[in-house]
Amino acid sequence: MTDVMKAILAEIREGLEDEFCDRTYLLESVEEQLAGLLEYCSGAGAEAVAK
Repeated sequence: MTDVMKAILAEIREGLEDEFCDRTYLLESVEEQLAGLLEYCSGAGAEAVAK
């Protein structure tokens, strides 16, 4: 999971450094990734860790 979080932060950093980056797209992409990570942590991922 740490790798996923690092990848999300790297995407944010790259997007903010790129003056031509569409900030709205970047925000939507990060929101989707975080929602997926949250779902994983609270759903199937949590069950897999519990086993």
